[in-house]
Amino acid sequence: MRVKALKDTYNTPHNQAILSAMEKEVCIKSHQQVKKEKEIKAKVDKLLRDWEMNQKDFCPDCDWDLGKSCQSRMEYVVENHGVELNVARADLMIKSRQCTHSYRKKYRENTKSISSMQKDRGNRQSISLVQKDWENAQSISSMLKDQENTESIPSEMLDYFCGECMWSVFQKVTCSMRVNALKKRYNTPHIEAMRSAMEKEVCNKSDQLVKEEKELQAKVDVLFQNWEGNLEDFCPECEWKGDMTCQSRREYLHTMHKVEGKTSTAHLMIQSPQCLYSHNVEDNEKVARFCSDCEWGLGSSCSDRVKFLIAQYDSSERMAMLSAMDKPSCMAAPNE
Repeated sequence: MRVKALKDTYNTPHNQAILSAMEKEVCIKSHQQVKKEKEIKAKVDKLLRDWEMNQKDFCPDCDWDLGKSCQSRMEYVVENHGVELNVARADLMIKSRQCTHSYRKKYRENTKSISSMQKDRGNRQSISLVQKDWENAQSISSMLKDQENTESIPSEMLDYFCGECMWSVFQKVTCSMRVNALKKRYNTPHIEAMRSAMEKEVCNKSDQLVKEEKELQAKVDVLFQNWEGNLEDFCPECEWKGDMTCQSRREYLHTMHKVEGKTSTAHLMIQSPQCLYSHNVEDNEKVARFCSDCEWGLGSSCSDRVKFLIAQYDSSERMAMLSAMDKPSCMAAPNE
């Protein structure tokens, strides 16, 4: 639209208008996206070479998504993106396998197979148990489909896929949730579900982020080579940020982001040097000189002040001691 506006308003040549729009980084495709579009284009060309036969596999009445049929989705693409009819249909058959008769046929066969499994077991239990068996059978069917698909997931796809990114902010759906939904609802193989989710730019990590993650993983691998020795340098009671300790941050990463405890600890040790004993030598020496019986002020001892900070602000003992020692009276002389 920006290119068209420049051409209509200022009579700018087409190539110059494109270069002007690309001055904004958002108008530039990532390397991963360009590669993915070329792969899809090759598959579309292959379909079109025998289009008279292949177009019969298109299922216009099948459910595409969001309550829309495949025919409605195709018409939308043609009308709003100016794509040729046959190209739009072929593109949809590749990106959305649920829009093909052959995929639907396999889906029905799997459903019959699952029903047969349930009858053979003579399962007369409650509806909830039958539903559980159904879900288990679907999972087995999905695994078998993934095994039948001899194409392994490229390492580059795994590197660039951003599972925790938001596929839909409005629906509060992450890219990983979208992949799982496609697998569960349409029995889509895992690799195809990832490709579908990654059609949205938001599900693709930037080249810079992938590079940083690889560098971080390389450092983690080095730490793991002598993990028992390196772990001794981790300071759980040290301040990570604000009132949060390094231990609390580690638990947060493990609980909220499902990062393994060992890995979350290694990440903290690399990305947050303040979580290392070796980084806090001065503070460690200071804490070692804490005088609990000395007077802090207002009739309270330094120990009383530490207890107050822990109770009032939920501070760790170490952070409370360092805070109390802002008053020199709470610091014992070096020879004491």
